Amino acid sequence: MRLKIAHVLTGVLEVPPKNWGAIEKMMWNFSINLKAQGHDVDLVYSSDPKLLSGYYDVVHVYIENQARELKHNNIPYVFTFCDHHANIYGKESQVYKNNLEAIQNSQLTIFLAEFLFEFFGFPENAVYLPAGADVNIYKPGKNPQVIIGLPRLLCVGNNGTIANKFQDRKGFLLA
Repeated sequence: MRLKIAHVLTGVLEVPPKNWGAIEKMMWNFSINLKAQGHDVDLVYSSDPKLLSGYYDVVHVYIENQARELKHNNIPYVFTFCDHHANIYGKESQVYKNNLEAIQNSQLTIFLAEFLFEFFGFPENAVYLPAGADVNIYKPGKNPQVIIGLPRLLCVGNNGTIANKFQDRKGFLLA
Protein backbone atom coordinates (compact mmCIF):
# COMPACT_ATOMS: atom_id res chain seq x y z
CA MET A 1 0.00 0.00 0.00
CA ARG A 2 1.46 3.31 -1.09
CA LEU A 3 0.94 6.02 1.56
CA LYS A 4 0.97 9.80 1.27
CA ILE A 5 3.05 10.96 4.23
CA ALA A 6 3.70 14.50 5.47
CA HIS A 7 6.54 15.40 7.79
CA VAL A 8 5.75 18.74 9.43
CA LEU A 9 8.77 21.01 9.28
CA THR A 10 9.80 22.66 12.53
CA GLY A 11 10.51 25.97 10.82
CA VAL A 12 13.73 26.28 12.80
CA LEU A 13 16.34 24.66 10.54
CA GLU A 14 16.37 23.50 6.96
CA VAL A 15 15.92 19.85 6.00
CA PRO A 16 18.33 18.26 5.51
CA PRO A 17 20.32 20.29 8.01
CA LYS A 18 23.75 21.52 7.02
CA ASN A 19 25.26 21.11 10.48
CA TRP A 20 23.37 20.93 13.75
CA GLY A 21 19.74 19.75 13.73
CA ALA A 22 18.92 16.35 15.20
CA ILE A 23 15.15 16.58 14.60
CA GLU A 24 15.70 17.76 11.05
CA LYS A 25 18.21 14.94 10.46
CA MET A 26 15.74 12.35 11.76
CA MET A 27 12.98 13.84 9.58
CA TRP A 28 15.25 13.66 6.54
CA ASN A 29 16.28 10.05 7.25
CA PHE A 30 12.66 8.97 7.80
CA SER A 31 11.75 10.66 4.49
CA ILE A 32 14.55 8.97 2.54
CA ASN A 33 13.69 5.53 3.91
CA LEU A 34 9.94 5.91 3.39
CA LYS A 35 10.50 7.07 -0.21
CA ALA A 36 12.76 4.04 -0.77
CA GLN A 37 9.84 1.87 0.36
CA GLY A 38 7.63 3.41 -2.34
CA HIS A 39 5.67 5.97 -0.32
CA ASP A 40 4.99 9.56 -1.34
CA VAL A 41 6.65 11.83 1.22
CA ASP A 42 6.43 15.60 1.50
CA LEU A 43 8.08 18.01 3.91
CA VAL A 44 5.43 20.62 4.70
CA TYR A 45 4.70 23.48 7.04
CA SER A 46 1.74 23.19 9.41
CA SER A 47 -0.14 25.80 7.33
CA ASP A 48 0.18 23.84 4.05
CA PRO A 49 -3.26 23.64 2.34
CA LYS A 50 -2.73 19.95 1.45
CA LEU A 51 -2.14 19.20 5.13
CA LEU A 52 -5.23 21.09 6.20
CA SER A 53 -7.38 19.45 3.49
CA GLY A 54 -6.79 15.89 4.72
CA TYR A 55 -4.73 14.92 1.66
CA TYR A 56 -2.19 12.87 3.64
CA ASP A 57 -2.65 9.36 5.03
CA VAL A 58 -0.02 9.98 7.72
CA VAL A 59 1.02 13.27 9.29
CA HIS A 60 4.25 13.05 11.28
CA VAL A 61 5.13 15.84 13.71
CA TYR A 62 8.15 16.33 15.98
CA ILE A 63 7.38 19.18 18.38
CA GLU A 64 4.52 19.52 20.83
CA ASN A 65 3.16 22.92 19.82
CA GLN A 66 2.67 21.69 16.26
CA ALA A 67 1.10 18.46 17.52
CA ARG A 68 -1.35 20.46 19.61
CA GLU A 69 -2.09 22.69 16.59
CA LEU A 70 -2.84 19.60 14.48
CA LYS A 71 -5.22 18.33 17.17
CA HIS A 72 -6.93 21.75 17.22
CA ASN A 73 -7.40 21.41 13.43
CA ASN A 74 -8.73 17.82 13.79
CA ILE A 75 -5.75 16.33 11.94
CA PRO A 76 -4.65 12.92 13.27
CA TYR A 77 -0.88 12.66 13.70
CA VAL A 78 2.12 10.54 14.64
CA PHE A 79 4.37 12.28 17.15
CA THR A 80 8.09 11.57 17.49
CA PHE A 81 9.02 12.73 20.97
CA CYS A 82 12.52 13.70 22.05
CA ASP A 83 12.07 16.81 24.21
CA HIS A 84 14.29 16.19 27.22
CA HIS A 85 13.20 19.52 28.74
CA ALA A 86 10.05 17.85 30.09
CA ASN A 87 12.28 15.67 32.24
CA ILE A 88 14.55 18.54 33.27
CA TYR A 89 11.71 20.85 34.34
CA GLY A 90 9.58 18.09 35.88
CA LYS A 91 6.00 16.90 35.79
CA GLU A 92 4.59 20.14 37.20
CA SER A 93 6.05 22.21 34.34
CA GLN A 94 4.11 23.52 31.36
CA VAL A 95 6.65 21.81 29.10
CA TYR A 96 5.67 18.43 30.56
CA LYS A 97 1.94 19.19 30.40
CA ASN A 98 2.09 20.37 26.78
CA ASN A 99 4.06 17.31 25.71
CA LEU A 100 1.74 14.99 27.64
CA GLU A 101 -1.23 16.52 25.81
CA ALA A 102 0.54 16.02 22.46
CA ILE A 103 1.32 12.39 23.37
CA GLN A 104 -2.20 11.62 24.58
CA ASN A 105 -3.79 13.07 21.43
CA SER A 106 -1.49 11.28 18.98
CA GLN A 107 -2.41 8.22 16.99
CA LEU A 108 1.06 6.96 17.89
CA THR A 109 3.98 8.50 19.76
CA ILE A 110 7.51 7.31 19.09
CA PHE A 111 9.97 7.81 21.96
CA LEU A 112 13.61 7.86 20.93
CA ALA A 113 14.97 7.85 24.49
CA GLU A 114 13.94 5.02 26.78
CA PHE A 115 14.13 7.13 29.95
CA LEU A 116 11.57 9.57 28.47
CA PHE A 117 9.22 6.68 27.58
CA GLU A 118 9.44 5.60 31.22
CA PHE A 119 9.15 9.21 32.51
CA PHE A 120 5.80 9.59 30.73
CA GLY A 121 4.55 6.30 32.19
CA PHE A 122 4.82 4.07 29.10
CA PRO A 123 1.72 5.48 27.34
CA GLU A 124 -0.45 2.86 25.62
CA ASN A 125 -0.36 4.73 22.31
CA ALA A 126 3.44 4.92 22.34
CA VAL A 127 6.50 2.84 21.52
CA TYR A 128 10.20 3.13 22.25
CA LEU A 129 12.28 3.06 19.07
CA PRO A 130 16.03 3.05 19.64
CA ALA A 131 17.40 5.19 16.81
CA GLY A 132 21.04 5.49 17.76
CA ALA A 133 24.13 3.36 17.35
CA ASP A 134 23.52 -0.33 16.67
CA VAL A 135 25.60 -1.92 19.42
CA ASN A 136 25.58 -5.20 17.49
CA ILE A 137 27.65 -3.47 14.81
CA TYR A 138 29.57 -0.92 16.83
CA LYS A 139 31.34 -1.94 20.01
CA PRO A 140 32.94 0.87 22.01
CA GLY A 141 36.72 0.65 21.72
CA LYS A 142 36.60 -1.29 18.44
CA ASN A 143 36.41 -0.13 14.84
CA PRO A 144 32.89 -0.02 13.43
CA GLN A 145 31.99 -2.36 10.60
CA VAL A 146 32.75 -0.66 7.30
CA ILE A 147 30.54 -0.97 4.23
CA ILE A 148 31.71 0.58 0.96
CA GLY A 149 34.29 2.58 2.86
CA LEU A 150 31.81 4.23 5.22
CA PRO A 151 31.26 3.33 8.88
CA ARG A 152 27.70 2.27 9.75
CA LEU A 153 27.45 4.60 12.73
CA LEU A 154 25.59 7.84 13.31
CA CYS A 155 27.19 10.06 15.93
CA VAL A 156 25.50 13.14 17.27
CA GLY A 157 27.65 15.75 18.92
CA ASN A 158 26.41 17.33 22.14
CA ASN A 159 24.27 14.43 23.25
CA GLY A 160 22.93 14.61 26.76
CA THR A 161 21.17 17.31 28.70
CA ILE A 162 22.31 20.43 30.48
CA ALA A 163 22.04 18.56 33.79
CA ASN A 164 23.81 15.40 32.58
CA LYS A 165 25.93 15.38 29.41
CA PHE A 166 25.93 11.57 29.41
CA GLN A 167 22.15 11.13 29.58
CA ASP A 168 20.53 9.57 26.52
CA ARG A 169 18.57 12.46 24.97
CA LYS A 170 17.35 11.28 21.61
CA GLY A 171 18.13 7.60 21.62
CA PHE A 172 21.76 8.08 20.59
CA LEU A 173 24.19 6.14 22.72
CA LEU A 174 27.67 7.49 23.34
CA ALA A 175 30.12 6.43 20.69
